Amino acid sequence: MFKKRAVKRETKKFDNFTKEEQWLQQLLQDGWILTNYDSDDTEENCDYVFEPIKHEEQKEGTYKIDYRSFSNEDDFEEYISLFEETKWTVIKKKLNEPRRIFYTEIQNKNSDIFSDSESYIEREKERMSNSLQNIIIGTSMFIILFILYLNYRITSFGGVSFITLFSTIPSMISYYKHRKAYKSLVAQQN
Repeated sequence: MFKKRAVKRETKKFDNFTKEEQWLQQLLQDGWILTNYDSDDTEENCDYVFEPIKHEEQKEGTYKIDYRSFSNEDDFEEYISLFEETKWTVIKKKLNEPRRIFYTEIQNKNSDIFSDSESYIEREKERMSNSLQNIIIGTSMFIILFILYLNYRITSFGGVSFITLFSTIPSMISYYKHRKAYKSLVAQQN
């Protein structure tokens, strides 16, 4: 008979990259290594899949998260190869997902995927930009649907318009949280 491998699944939502990294580190210390995750965006719950570590040295590894969008495959491949050359492994290689979790077994507590504070600032700007884009799309849909409701008096347009408006609230919250982090990083740099 085949022996079934133990797998641990967790669903969580983080609005802070550092807190997510710390949570992943704690699970690593508890003997669970991240093998996959499923979430297009940090505003939604993320499904994480963990497996037991294979050797104790893995506990000394480090997780880091980046948030960056790519418009073409060549830039994405160059980005991934840059990290792989420095012994960082990307957990999931998908061009269309801006959030990426990296892991390294290099046993240095100061290991980081960013070499300067400017990279942290760019990560927060990218996240703010994505949230702002969601806000603009949601607000535009609200306006269009509400105008249709006013013109045609079809209640479904009115109801859907307000649902659309309320669905932008998580993006607004995310935008302001990442804006706060961005301002804090800029202040530290100055």
